[in-house]
Amino acid sequence: MTHSNKKRMRPLLLVATVVMIIIAVNLHAVGAILLSKTGFGVFSLSNPISYVLIGLFFVAAMFKLKHLLGFMHRKEKQSAREITNGVSSTGGVQHEQSRE
Repeated sequence: MTHSNKKRMRPLLLVATVVMIIIAVNLHAVGAILLSKTGFGVFSLSNPISYVLIGLFFVAAMFKLKHLLGFMHRKEKQSAREITNGVSSTGGVQHEQSRE
């Protein structure tokens, strides 16, 4: 992806982050309202819906962990590739100075 494409994508990243935060807050608010209306006694381990919710929580946690580890691995690969290619953020300046 070129530098100009990355600059164009920054506002989209901000919008996507804001939308995800709004969705998460709304889901928590709806869950709190439903839990307060039904009472806290409904959520027990004898209720099959509790097992489904616990399972969904673990699936979501594993999904997040998988993507976090993949992101960290990509960052490590990218920085290692830059080091082996001799590319750095000041590489152009160093190259110009070495010519003189």
